[in-house]
Amino acid sequence: DPRARSAQSLAALFPGGQAQPDLPAALELARRKAKESGALLVVAGSFYLAGEVLDRVGI
Repeated sequence: DPRARSAQSLAALFPGGQAQPDLPAALELARRKAKESGALLVVAGSFYLAGEVLDRVGI
């Protein structure tokens, strides 16, 4: 799709943004950063992504 952007180019749009190779790596990094800063972790995306995240965090 010519309108699609790579994960790296999207990450570059956000200060501190980082692209990860897969969901487990992304979730591990996000959870660690949220815990370190005391921030709330919000996951946005498709129902498929939300379901995968819920399965991985045991909800």
